[in-house]
Amino acid sequence: MEEKRRVVVPEKPTPEEIAEFRNRWIEPVWGVVRHAPVSFALLALMWVLFVVGGDSYEERRQAFGLHGHSNFFSLKLLASGATVGNLRGMLLASLAVVALAVPAERLMGSRRFGVVAVAAQVIVAPLVFAIAKLMVLLPIHQWTDELANERFLSPVTWIAATLAFSSAYAPLLWRRRIRIFLVSLSVTLVVYSGSLSDVAFLTASILGAVSGSLIHSRATLSPPKTYSVREARVIIAIIVGAVALGPIIAFINPHAAGPLSGISRLVWEPAMSAHEVGTICRVDPTSDSCREALAVSRQDGIGPFVANAMPLAVQLVFLLGLVRGRRFAWVGLLVIQFLTGLGIWLEADILQDEFGTSVTGSISLTTAVLPWLFTMVVLLWHRRRFQVRISAARVRRFWLQSAGALAVTAALWMLGGYALRSSYSPHLTWFLLADELPMRYLPPPLAAAAGVEFLPRTSLAWILLEWPGSLFWIYVVWKLWKLLMTTPDETALAHREKARELLKKGSGDHLSWMSVWNGNRYWFDEEAPGSYVAYRVKNGIALTLGGPICAPGHAPSDIADRFERFVDHQGWQTAWYSVDEDFAESRCERGWHKQHVAEESVLDTALCEFKGKKFQNVRTARNHAKKEGIEAVWTTWQEATPVLREKMVMLSEQWLNDKALPEMGFTLGTISELKDRDTRILLALDAEGRLHGMTSWLPAYKDGRIDGLVLDFMRRDSTGFRPVIEFLISEGMLEAKRLGYEWISLSGAPLARSENNEPTILDNALDKVGEQMEPLYGFRSLAASKNKFQPVHHAWYMCYKDELALPSIGLAVCGCYLPELRPRDAVSVVRTWAKAQQGE
Repeated sequence: MEEKRRVVVPEKPTPEEIAEFRNRWIEPVWGVVRHAPVSFALLALMWVLFVVGGDSYEERRQAFGLHGHSNFFSLKLLASGATVGNLRGMLLASLAVVALAVPAERLMGSRRFGVVAVAAQVIVAPLVFAIAKLMVLLPIHQWTDELANERFLSPVTWIAATLAFSSAYAPLLWRRRIRIFLVSLSVTLVVYSGSLSDVAFLTASILGAVSGSLIHSRATLSPPKTYSVREARVIIAIIVGAVALGPIIAFINPHAAGPLSGISRLVWEPAMSAHEVGTICRVDPTSDSCREALAVSRQDGIGPFVANAMPLAVQLVFLLGLVRGRRFAWVGLLVIQFLTGLGIWLEADILQDEFGTSVTGSISLTTAVLPWLFTMVVLLWHRRRFQVRISAARVRRFWLQSAGALAVTAALWMLGGYALRSSYSPHLTWFLLADELPMRYLPPPLAAAAGVEFLPRTSLAWILLEWPGSLFWIYVVWKLWKLLMTTPDETALAHREKARELLKKGSGDHLSWMSVWNGNRYWFDEEAPGSYVAYRVKNGIALTLGGPICAPGHAPSDIADRFERFVDHQGWQTAWYSVDEDFAESRCERGWHKQHVAEESVLDTALCEFKGKKFQNVRTARNHAKKEGIEAVWTTWQEATPVLREKMVMLSEQWLNDKALPEMGFTLGTISELKDRDTRILLALDAEGRLHGMTSWLPAYKDGRIDGLVLDFMRRDSTGFRPVIEFLISEGMLEAKRLGYEWISLSGAPLARSENNEPTILDNALDKVGEQMEPLYGFRSLAASKNKFQPVHHAWYMCYKDELALPSIGLAVCGCYLPELRPRDAVSVVRTWAKAQQGE
C-alpha cells in the first residue's frame, strides 16, 4: 500500500526569532524613515506619479513636464519636480533621495526641509526657463536653442536645493564638502551634458547654499581662513577629477548637448563592429568611408574599451596619490592636463581639416581646452601642498619596469605583426609596423585621427592590433598604484622604525617621541650604538628636534659633539632646537649661545587629587562634565571606529578654520601624527556621541621605560562643553598615575616665558614677537590656561654657535613649522594681526 505523502508544515517562528528579525531589520529601517518622513513621502509620491503618468517617457513628459509656455501657476509646477520620465532615471532619482535628501532632512529638520523643497521647486523651475531664454543670446545657438525648447521633468531641483540649504547646519568639514560636491558636479553636468535639469541642478545648488547661509547666521559663504593640508588635497583632487570625468559623463548620456559635449567624441567615439567595417570596406578599401569606419572600429570590443579607459584610470590613480600629497602624482597630473589639452586641440584640428566638421560646434578650440588650463592653474597654485617625495630609487625602478613593458609589447607588435603580415590589407611591412607602433600606445580617438593605413582580416590580426598597447597601460597603472599607494621612501621608513626602537630602549627628553614623526632625518652615532639625533635641513641649517637620544652609558654632550662634526662635513650649520637647560648649559661650556624659545609646564601626578583653592577650576570642570554626561574615552587611531575618526577630523578642521596661520607642524602635532600607533588619544564624548574635545599623549622614555606622558594635540568644540580641555588634562593626569608614571607634561608654549632672569636684547625682541603673534595663534593664552594646574615650568632653549646665522636659523624654524606657507596665507596673517591691533 502506497504511503500517504507527508505535508511539511512550516514551524511557527518563536518570539525570540521574531524579536531578532525586528531588531535586525525592521527597527533600523523604521529608524531611518522616522527621522526623514518628508523625504520618504516624496519618494513614494514619485513612484505613484511614475506609474499613473503613462507607459512611456513621452506620455509622462506630456502629463507632468513643464515647458516654456506652461502655466506656472498650476499644479504642474509642483508635479514636474515629483517624478521622472523613464525607469533608469527613476532609479537614479530614488537613490539620490536616499543618499542626499534623507541626510539633508536629518540635518535641518522635517518641517524646514518640506518648506525648502516646495520653495525651491516653485522658485527655481520658472527661473530656469527664464535663464534658458536669456542664454539664447549667447553664441552657442545649437545648445541654447535646444535648452529653451526642452521640457522639464526632474526632482533634481528640490533634492539639490535642500542638500545645499542643509549644509549651513552641518559641521564645517561637511559643509565645505557638500558645497564643493554640488558645485563641481553641477558645473560639470552643465558644461558637458547641458540639459535643462542640469541647469536647474546648478541653480538650485547656488540658491540653496546662499539662502541657507543667510538664514542660519552661524554658517557663512566666505571661504575659511585656512584649510588643513589633508582637506586642501581632497578639494583639489575633486576639482581635477570633475574635469577628467566630464567627457565620460557626456559620452554616457546619448542626449548630451552641453557646450563641450563634442569633446567626448575626442575621448571615446561610438563603436563599430568588425563586420560593419568589412561591409563598408569590401567595395573600396581605399575610400574615405572605409578609412572612417576603420578609425571608429578601433574603439570597439574589450581591447579598445580598455584602451579608452586607460587615460581615465591613470588619472584616477594619480588623484589618489594627490590626496596623499605625492609630488610624483602632482607632476604626473600636471603633465596629463597639458597633454590632454594639446591632444584635444590637435585632434579637433586634424578632423576639421580632413572632414570639414568641428566637434566643438560654435565653441572655439581655445575655449574647449579651458577646463584643462584651469586645472593646470589650480595645480600650480597649490604646488606647496604636495611635498611628499618618493625615493629616487623607487621612481627609477618604476621607469625601468615601464620601459621593460614597453619593449616587450613593442616586440610583440613588431614580431607578431610581421608573422601575420598576410592577415592585413595591404600586407604589413617592417616600415608600416614601425610607423604604426606609436599609435598602439595613444588613446584610440587620437590614434584614429592620425589615419589608418591597413585593415585586419582575421580575428587574430584584430587581437594583435588592439591588445599590445592595452596590456602595456594595464601594467603601468598597476605599477603606478603600487608606487603612489605604498611607502614613499622605504629607506626613510626603515630609519624611522630604527629610531623608534632605539628610543624605546634608551633615554630622551620630553620631545623625543616627536623625533619619530614623518619629515625628520636621522643621524645614528656609530661610536655610541643605540644613540641618534633627529633633525631637519632648511636654508643650510640642520635644525634638531630636541637633544640627542642616548643609549645607556653615553653622555648627550659627547653625542652632540660628533653630530656637530657630521653637520660641518655636510657644509651646514647646527642649531639645537627646544633642548632642556642642562643640555643648553653643556653647549654653552663649549662656546655656544643659548636662547629661550618656549616654556614647558610639568605636573606631578602625586597632585591629582586636585585639593585646595588652587584647583577649584579643575574640580568645577570635572563636576560639570559628570552632570552633563560627558565621559573620557581612551583610544588610539587604529582602535577608533571610522565614524569616530571622522569626528576627530571634523573637530580639527573646525578649530583650524578660526586660525589665520596655516596648520603648523614640527613640534606641533596634526591629524597625521595622531595615526602613530604608540600615541594615545583621549576624547570627551557625551551620551549622544558628540565629540566635545580631544587630546593626544606621547610617551616619554627614560632608561628603556615610559617615565611620563606628554600632551601634544588639543582640539575643542567652540560650541560644546566649555571647560573640556581642563577636564581632559585632569583625566590624563589620573591615567598617568594609574599607570605608575611620575609626571605629565603639558608640552611647551612657544614664545612664552615666566622666568625672572634679566632678559637680553634678543629675549626682549622675541617677547615682542610673541606679543604680536598672540592674535594669530594664542601661544601666551595657551601658557596661561595651563597655569590652572599649578605646573612647574621648565625653559626650552635654542643653541647656536654663530650670531650671524640667526637670520638663517629663524627662516629654518619658520620653514619647519610652516612648510606650506604661501603669499596668500601671509596676507591673511597680516590682516588678522591688523584687526587685532585696531581692537586694542
